[in-house]
This record gives sequence, structure tokens and C-alpha cells, in this order.
Amino acid sequence: MFFAHFIFPLYIFKVTRLLRVYRESYRELITLLCYHSLFDFETNYLIPLTTRQKNIRIVGMNYHLSQKEKLALTNSKKNSQLQFALRVAITLLIWLLFANVPLKTFFEDSSQIQLILISIPFAILLNQVAAPNKNTLVTVICDSLVGLLSIHLFLHAGYLNTALLLIDFIFANILLLTPLVNEPHGRWIIFGIINGSGMAFLFNISYHHYFSLISLMYITTLIFSNIFFSYHGFMTKQNLSSLLIILILIVMLCLTLQLSFLRMILLTTILGFYLFFESQVNPKNFNKRANVSAGCYFLFSLLVCL
Repeated sequence: MFFAHFIFPLYIFKVTRLLRVYRESYRELITLLCYHSLFDFETNYLIPLTTRQKNIRIVGMNYHLSQKEKLALTNSKKNSQLQFALRVAITLLIWLLFANVPLKTFFEDSSQIQLILISIPFAILLNQVAAPNKNTLVTVICDSLVGLLSIHLFLHAGYLNTALLLIDFIFANILLLTPLVNEPHGRWIIFGIINGSGMAFLFNISYHHYFSLISLMYITTLIFSNIFFSYHGFMTKQNLSSLLIILILIVMLCLTLQLSFLRMILLTTILGFYLFFESQVNPKNFNKRANVSAGCYFLFSLLVCL
């Protein structure tokens, strides 16, 4: 009776007082838990707010972000979208460089302009393949745009010339929408082959109207470079022996292009830097790895193609 009438009410009073005193600490804890539901720390990507709200309702939490926290969330999301857009633009520029076509023709020739219009949604599609979080709506829109813009191309450029682009398009959707290829190395190699090889071939054939041996060497270099610089999109374990082998193959291909000694030294330095970077970076930091990869790949392409 003594416990029921005195000790237990005292215990309740002390617990209530502690909760009142440390209210701000509990609020910070809830904030931390909410941010774990907002961010995927393995990929540094944002989980959509609607998904988070559903999860909060499921666990019975009634927590509202402050204005400052909402602003930080919005800025982070915009920053991720801007980085993705820059990587798409760099991808498109790399395809144009490896097409072995004078850059001014891309703005003068109507057939080249049409190919650029197809390349933009296709570049977005392929960048989604390498990204950890896929946006189904963006995939559907890009698929529709590539399909519609390609109808005229298939009718006028011929099925043989557009076959490589069609193969790239099919495999891009297989990697995005189906579980047929689950093995990381398989996805990595397939992505390297389809990432721009068909577009570079079309740019080249629509300008020259024939396919030369030097153009074949450029596209081959493009494929191996794709594989090398897309390591971040498919590999999280730092087993870099395969990257080292591909680096040696790329240097040998560049020698066949008869580049100057200075260019060979510079591009080898870029390849070596990227290899060193991948050996040191946190494999879970996707944005950092993707941005460094895009920058190195663009500099490498300038040295090889200009």
C-alpha cells in the first residue's frame, strides 16, 4: 500500500519532470530518426517525402519538419538534380566527341540535329541505369521520346544503320526495368557497350556516309572508356584489378590513334588518378564518385578526340 500511495506517484512525478527537462533532447532524437527516413546514407539519395510521410503514419509518429529543415531538404534535392543534369550533358558531349565528326556540323546539319534530339532523352535513360535510385516516370517519358523520335530515323536512315541504336535502347530498358541481368559485372559490361556506341555510330555514318577504320577505333575506345569510367555505378567493393586491366587496354587503344606523347602522358595521368580515387573513396558515396568520374571522363575525351 505504501508503494502504491507514495513511491509509485513519486516515481511518475520524477519521470514526468525528466521528460519535461529533456524535451529538446528527445526532439533532436526524433529529428535524427526522421532524417534517417529522409536520406539513404548508402547512396546519398533522397527518399521522396510522400514515402516518408506514409512510413511515419505507419509507426504512429506525428512529426512536422521546421521551415529550416524543409529548406535544407529542398536545397539538397535541387543540388542532386543539378548534378544529374550536368552528368547527362557531359555524357552527350562525350558521344559527340567520339563520333569523329567536326563539332560545328552538329548545329548546321539537320540530320545531326535530329540525332541530338534523340540523344538527349537517351542520355538521361542511360544515366538512370547507373544511378542507384531509378525514377520510373522519367524512364517512361524518355522511352516515349526516344521511340517517337526514332520512327522517322528508322524510315529514312535504314534499318541496318539504326540497328545498333535499337540494340542499345533494348538493353538499356532491360537493365532498367527487368531483373534479367542481376550480376554487377554483367550489368557493368553491358552498360559500357551500350552507352553511346549506337549514337556515335549514327553521328559518324550520317556525316561521312561510310564507316572507316579510324571511326571503328574511336568507338572501340569509347566502349572501353565507358566501362572504365562507369565503375562507380555498379561496383561497391574496391576490387580494382579489373580496372587496372581496362586501363592498360585503353592506353594501348590510344596508341593506335597516334596521339602525341604529351597527350598520352596526360590521359594516362587522368586514368591513373581515377583509379587511385576509386581506391580511396567511400564506395557508398555515389554522388561524389559519379561527379569525379564524369569530370575525368570529359577531360579524357577532350585529350583523345580534339
